[in-house]
Amino acid sequence: VDTASILFDGVNYIGPANTPNYSLIINSVNGTTWLSNKLSEQPVGLSDIGYFDGKYIITSTNTATPIFVSTDGVSWATTGLVSGTVSIDSTQLYSVSYLNGKYIAVGNNIVSSTDAYNWREVYSFYGSTMYSISGITITNFNGFIAVGYGPDYSVIPTITQSVVLNSLDGITWTNVTPSGSAE
Repeated sequence: VDTASILFDGVNYIGPANTPNYSLIINSVNGTTWLSNKLSEQPVGLSDIGYFDGKYIITSTNTATPIFVSTDGVSWATTGLVSGTVSIDSTQLYSVSYLNGKYIAVGNNIVSSTDAYNWREVYSFYGSTMYSISGITITNFNGFIAVGYGPDYSVIPTITQSVVLNSLDGITWTNVTPSGSAE
């Protein structure tokens, strides 16, 4: 079992996991003894989990099911279901965060939602992938920071470098990569 991420919601530990044959949710009340519940009959590349505003959000690298949402950690909604459907365009996602009433997920693009069920693309780029996002509130900054990698076209031959983006509102993003632009 390849566990992608773990969180503690104040009562339980819960995390998305993948096997070669299926994807599952693992949970524990003590962090020692774990139970598992199969989420899908095939591996869907579960990549991160967050618990925000009473909802569990899981990201996935499966373009058909990039977001899973649950209010109890047991029953999950995603795209293509008859009820409780998540609305999102096809994409691969690696990380999710929440701040100031906005859910933000990153991967091959950046998507945003105010209710966790209806998502829209807010930022796209060519050749870059964001692997992590955090909602941060510190002195002089209240917003999101996303990190990943992408091409540096300022050198020949082109090389891959780290990419850092930030946003105050989750919609408008600025490249703040220390060594230059990688977009």
